[in-house]
Amino acid sequence: MSEQSQTARLLLRRRRVAIAVGCLCSALAASILAVPVPYYAIVAVAALIVVVIVGIVLLVR
Repeated sequence: MSEQSQTARLLLRRRRVAIAVGCLCSALAASILAVPVPYYAIVAVAALIVVVIVGIVLLVR
């Protein structure tokens, strides 16, 4: 495989990861705003854990 092809593949992978993490962070912000005040911390922590796990999974692929 040529160097140029590997570089293009890496950039495409990074772009997909960036889009996925951006969508997940937007969902995290929306979930924090949608939850009543006393429970927002629990939901925020759970959503943050999901964002981190999905980010790790995407980077490993």
